[in-house]
Amino acid sequence: MAGLTAMFAECAKWVNQGYKEGPNNDTVFGKWYGDNNEPWCDQWISYCAAMSGNADVIGKFEYCPSHVNWFKARGQWSEYPKVGAIVFYDWDGDYVADHVGIVVSFTDSTITTYEGNTSSGNAGSQGNGDGCYQRTRPRKVRQVLGYGYPSYPSDTPAPQPNPTPAGPAFPGRYLKLTSPYMRGDDVRTIQARLRARTWAIGVDGVFGPQTDSIVRQFQARHGLEADGIVGPLTWREAFNG
Repeated sequence: MAGLTAMFAECAKWVNQGYKEGPNNDTVFGKWYGDNNEPWCDQWISYCAAMSGNADVIGKFEYCPSHVNWFKARGQWSEYPKVGAIVFYDWDGDYVADHVGIVVSFTDSTITTYEGNTSSGNAGSQGNGDGCYQRTRPRKVRQVLGYGYPSYPSDTPAPQPNPTPAGPAFPGRYLKLTSPYMRGDDVRTIQARLRARTWAIGVDGVFGPQTDSIVRQFQARHGLEADGIVGPLTWREAFNG
């Protein structure tokens, strides 16, 4: 029986039994995939998908960036967590996926997941650990790259993106780092919006170096020119999600 319930049951089975890899990344999942003795976080997700009848909606991958591109090509990608979403982590802040898990639950500041090839806590390797664990991690933009939304069969509703807020109209002036610093409600509005999207930005109405840096990072992540200037395109993208 396919669906999210079956996927969770398969993932939980390995977590609850405390599955540990053998020497040199020797795993059940690598043998099944046909490429053993390699980092296996995405092999594990793919294995659980196949064993639970969800291969068509989750795919079969061992390289996380390819899996991200697969979800994006299907229009099933978001910055926001949902129960059952496939979460991809970016440990290095280079916008390339390094690790993967499945979202079990979440709050405004954390996500709880099932993951393979990780460690039981922060002391070990997060992306090439020794086993399958349930983890609770912060929802940090520089740590979470994004979420793939599988179209699970109908035993449970598939994860759906959050509704897109209309957002305020572009205020008319281009916001950027100047001397003296720009100030105003329009600066505060864009800061608050980026903070709501989990970027670690202060909301003080002052366009200083921190705001400039966060705006550039946001632009780079969303395929915009990373010039630090909040014009109509950057403003619209900030409220489009």
